[in-house]
This record gives sequence, C-alpha cells and structure tokens, in this order.
Amino acid sequence: MVGAVRRVELLGYHQLGEAKLRRLRRAAPLTGVQPPSKARLAELAGWFREELKGTGIRMEAR
Repeated sequence: MVGAVRRVELLGYHQLGEAKLRRLRRAAPLTGVQPPSKARLAELAGWFREELKGTGIRMEAR
C-alpha cells in the first residue's frame, strides 16, 4: 500500500545489545548475523532510490 508510505529508512544492523543479552542468559535473536558493510548499505540505498523514483516516497540511509 504505497499511499500510506512516506519515507523508507535504511538502518544498519549492529551487535551492541548481544553482551547484555548474554549476561541476562537470553538468546540474541540475530546471533551470527554480520552487520552490512557501508558499501553494501550504499548499494541498497541506491537500489531503493531508483525503485522509489516518482513515487514521492523519501529514502534515507543512516
């Protein structure tokens, strides 16, 4: 439903909370998942920008 979407934000995954979860003896849901490189995030942002052209939807990458 494109009409409801105003903005797409592309955020990189990080592993900052994993140590805390280990201390709490809880499983981290994304254990083993590596954060994407800056180059990969830039590649994905470019793809989204191309796909969203003319839709009025803003694309932000952080």
